[in-house]
Amino acid sequence: MNYEIIGSSSKGNCIVVEDVLMLDCGVSYTKIKKYLPKVKLIFISHIHQDHLLPTTIKKIAYNYPTIKFLTGSEEVVEKLYIQGVCPNNIYIA
Repeated sequence: MNYEIIGSSSKGNCIVVEDVLMLDCGVSYTKIKKYLPKVKLIFISHIHQDHLLPTTIKKIAYNYPTIKFLTGSEEVVEKLYIQGVCPNNIYIA
């Protein structure tokens, strides 16, 4: 399996798997923007800012409106809506 760890600490978590899956998004947009053209799905594990950085999510929603988001948390769903992610692109497991 091919993966790249972009961040793994209280300062931000993000891993890109096989160029199409992003696990968490708690880092700055500039750190991940080169990966986004290929990313199809972003999994957000929970609401903490080191896993879901609002400014980054807002930029993704604006620049890549077809990227899908997956979570298991209603709190995360609400945060994604607030940042401008299209409701049709959010899935809850």
